[in-house]
Amino acid sequence: MSDEEQITDSASATNGDKDTKSNPEIISVGKSKLITIRKGEKGFGFNVRGQVSEGGQLRAINGKLYPPLQHVSAVIDGGSAQQAGVRVGDRILAVNGVSVEGSSHQAVVDLIKQNNQQCELLLLPVTDDEAKRLDSRSKGLSHHGYIPDYTEKNALPITVPDWTCVDQNGERYTAYNVYMSKKLLCSKRYSEFSTFHNALKREFRDYNFPKFPGKWPFNLSEQQVDQRRRGLETYLSQVTSVCIIYESKIVQEFLCINGENKQKANPEPVESNKVSIEILLPDKKTLALSILKSDIVEDVFKDAAKKAGISKSNMKYFAIFEHISDKFWRKLGDNEMPFAVKARSSSKKSLAIKKWIFSENKEKFLISDDTVLNYFYHGAANDIKSGRLSPEEKINDLKAAQSSGKKSLFLELAQTLPGYNTVVFPHCACNVRKNGNVIVKISISGLTLTACSNTGEPEEQEHKFNWDSILEWEIDEDEMSFNFQYNRENMSPKLVKLYTNYDMYMKDCFDRVVAELEWEQEHIDDTPTEKIVTTTSEKPTTKKLTKPSELADIGDGDL
Repeated sequence: MSDEEQITDSASATNGDKDTKSNPEIISVGKSKLITIRKGEKGFGFNVRGQVSEGGQLRAINGKLYPPLQHVSAVIDGGSAQQAGVRVGDRILAVNGVSVEGSSHQAVVDLIKQNNQQCELLLLPVTDDEAKRLDSRSKGLSHHGYIPDYTEKNALPITVPDWTCVDQNGERYTAYNVYMSKKLLCSKRYSEFSTFHNALKREFRDYNFPKFPGKWPFNLSEQQVDQRRRGLETYLSQVTSVCIIYESKIVQEFLCINGENKQKANPEPVESNKVSIEILLPDKKTLALSILKSDIVEDVFKDAAKKAGISKSNMKYFAIFEHISDKFWRKLGDNEMPFAVKARSSSKKSLAIKKWIFSENKEKFLISDDTVLNYFYHGAANDIKSGRLSPEEKINDLKAAQSSGKKSLFLELAQTLPGYNTVVFPHCACNVRKNGNVIVKISISGLTLTACSNTGEPEEQEHKFNWDSILEWEIDEDEMSFNFQYNRENMSPKLVKLYTNYDMYMKDCFDRVVAELEWEQEHIDDTPTEKIVTTTSEKPTTKKLTKPSELADIGDGDL
């Protein structure tokens, strides 16, 4: 199981066939052993792996037939389990007096966790060769086979806040500085991170690893180096939050963690794992929430939205965003951990609830709710104040509506401003842009790529795409890019690659816009209570449109 902390706890062991102390060496292979592990402050110190479903074909173990058995896949050095005599490969026959032969992985884990103080295991030792034979038969079973338990999590204060340019033996490279609790642990170049990632994937084959920043096909600008830094920080934060992975030798050696650092970094008890975070609301009020460091966005948002007075039916039109700059906020993914995001941010207003909607028609249905109207109004006012929206000739009308408290009128006027409900991403490299970068703009009316310099200064050339001309889109993890393919009249479709650190957010925007366009086509005459096609918690796969048409104002070749 995932209680894998390295800690010296009291432990005892007995053999199922003869009396013995806790020395595993005197237990004969093939004979069952009854072991009691007393849980200390931070766990039992072992991991369980086994089939997900119940039942299964009988298998010969040490010359005797057994139903599929869960087994011990890892034992922490110096931990309670090791002291009690538990060995890697031991098959589990019973837990706390209950037979678990043929039981599912979850059933065994639940029995082990049933008693917070100790657990009693009836184990069947096997030889190393026998363990390899049994394990090899379970390979290739995908989600119906053998998986470890990665549920024990703890968000650690690991950050990659900066980098250093290194000149060594005639070679120049970038080293990314890794900190824990503001203390420098190590400096690693990208190739070392890549080797580390591959080693983890070999060691923890059943774990669904987060996206690892891919190689770039050209020299990196300073902005692109910083994008890679953010990607590496996010990756490292997520994998080290899983206790069994963090405690592995691979992670400890990569982070150069010595005894002193490790003692500080060990996962904390649940009570000390609680923290208070603040989330900004559109009306500038602040919510204070008590959460666990390991809580993910999906759960934190539900609690925050409820306290903010947002009804359950309207929660899908809001989300938690991270402050990147005054003109750009990044929507967090459902599985990110707000505490980790806030810990690595230098901004005092790092997290905020903001509206998550593109369709102005949908907005008109929603503002009958006073809370929604208030938040949409303040969101528009904030966008104008920050310069993201330019009031132009409507400035006097907007001021009049604001001074008279007419929020609906103010919002109606704001909706006519260029850029309303448009997400403008920081400039990034693009495969069809030979010299310079592009600025990506996403709105309900279409996708726009504006040519710009490497420093983000806009240029005259601009490409506009209708949504029905875009055939498909996806994230390319290897190249750390967001890709989309568009239809060209009398020509084969063309692939565009955007090398950005905000690829997940771009994909979310594409998915969301298409969902809202479908709603507009099917439900524009329905009541305000009509639900949108998808919610923020859904994770749609690559979307293919069924009505490709001619591009608007699109040429071919370099932007």
